[in-house]
Amino acid sequence: MPPFTEDQLLFRDAAHDFAQKHFSLENILQDEQDGKIRDEVLKDAHKLGFTSLYIPNDEGRFPYDTVSMMMIAERLCLSPSAAITLIGPGLPLAAILRAGSPQQQAEIRRATEGEMPARFAFALTEPGVGSDATQLRTKATREGEHFILNGTKAFITGAGHVKEAGEHGYAVVMAQLFDIGNKNGIRGFIVRGDNPGYSVGKPYEKMGLHASDTREIILENCRVPKDAMLGIHARDFTEMQEMQRVMKMTLDTSRPFVAALATGIASAAYDRALEAATTTKKIRGRPLIQFQAIRHTLAEMRTDLEAAAQLTYSAGRTLDRIFAGELKGFPEEEGSMAKYIAAETAVQVCRKALEICGGDGYMMETGMPLYSNAAAVFPIWEGTENIQLRTIAKELKPLDSRKQALLKDSACPFLTGALEIYDLILTQSKKTGVFAENQVTQFTLAKMRSQLEAALQLREYSQAATEGLSTDELKENPLILMTDLYGRRVAADVLKAAYEIAGSGEGRLFDSTRSRFLFRDQASTLDYCSLAFGDTVSLRDCLAGTGEQFLLKPSRRWYG
Repeated sequence: MPPFTEDQLLFRDAAHDFAQKHFSLENILQDEQDGKIRDEVLKDAHKLGFTSLYIPNDEGRFPYDTVSMMMIAERLCLSPSAAITLIGPGLPLAAILRAGSPQQQAEIRRATEGEMPARFAFALTEPGVGSDATQLRTKATREGEHFILNGTKAFITGAGHVKEAGEHGYAVVMAQLFDIGNKNGIRGFIVRGDNPGYSVGKPYEKMGLHASDTREIILENCRVPKDAMLGIHARDFTEMQEMQRVMKMTLDTSRPFVAALATGIASAAYDRALEAATTTKKIRGRPLIQFQAIRHTLAEMRTDLEAAAQLTYSAGRTLDRIFAGELKGFPEEEGSMAKYIAAETAVQVCRKALEICGGDGYMMETGMPLYSNAAAVFPIWEGTENIQLRTIAKELKPLDSRKQALLKDSACPFLTGALEIYDLILTQSKKTGVFAENQVTQFTLAKMRSQLEAALQLREYSQAATEGLSTDELKENPLILMTDLYGRRVAADVLKAAYEIAGSGEGRLFDSTRSRFLFRDQASTLDYCSLAFGDTVSLRDCLAGTGEQFLLKPSRRWYG
């Protein structure tokens, strides 16, 4: 996997500078209190093109590649609400620009050319109907040259903005043409904010993201022209099926962007915790960072963020290959693994950041609750954790080819052993029927697979980024140190989970003829490696520095 390109880093830096200009802590807190993002932020973001990241030019090319768009999203997360407000329209825009008619696409392009950005919302979720879209109750009924929409949508980001924008507001509403449960009847409809029958509820009282508009959409005999349906221009059933495939891919491909937002929020929390530990928080006159336990916590946070980021950007690179025509169809499990790991990382990093800040971290004026409360939405948003694990579990396969590549690299014995254990447990659990019978086993293996993929992506990135360095330079390189530390931690987690699966397998994952677990040899190898290759305490010391020399850097220094 190649390092980031110079252009990608420039886009990242432009977004960082924009965030530094507009998102002082005072401004962020004021936006949260007011419940909206300031107009000057929207205008400047629109002028820089941040609100039209998903709008291709006349030749069908996007202004940025996917990875650049994700890096921009990540940097804007200095203000979580602003990032979601600015990046959130990407899903409805993508749906229209991929499955819409030429007339629909032309209208959207015109709407985005003003001084202020057009407003968009994607309306899928309903009260009591979250991740299983086949259970939608919003009904679309054909009446001559129109469709009549009736139903209620819940937790819709930007719903109120669409209403306020009137003719310049667009909601993509998912509705059912047939009976509930018939996935072939689900269609998308473009509904404008000034359309009769389109109304919104009061803003939800959320635990966080107060400046991000989230409401119900209420559709009461909402009459739209028949050509408001996405895919209506399909000439036959085959083309209609292709439109549905495109719409599904649009949903699948949103998850890497959500992962980028989660990573960005976590990195903002990490930066504030690092600053507090270095400058403001002291014990008996000594900055917190002079204490080894604090440095080690920050080193682990930094390592987890790097692994989550590399897994997230790997999914972005896959999207770029799809848009370039090199691949057809987005592998669902890639987006789900990125979203799962990034969401878990965001929650954990924000919690640790708050703890480092102590009592101050619990106070809103320090900004830490902004990030902790924002991070809490990511295990839910765009599919819950269980939905991601179910998606990953559907496609689980042994990783023999990756394992063989690692066997040639003696510096990665931990990952090699962990991959062997994963392959053994997966193969045996499928062979004996434990996998099919036990959802806990499925989800545990899906977690293993996600952690291993994050470790592999971090390793591949660090290899590419450090190519040409001498042996001595590699020993002290932060990327190499993080790769080693994360690999060891993943191996320990995989080994623990493997014992749990074997214990719940009712003897079917136990080799009774030799009275041992199938992976005992690999476990012994990992135990030996833990002794032979040094301890993680020394690794964290090398990564974080000492009480006299601090080596940890803000998240902006991740790449390049």
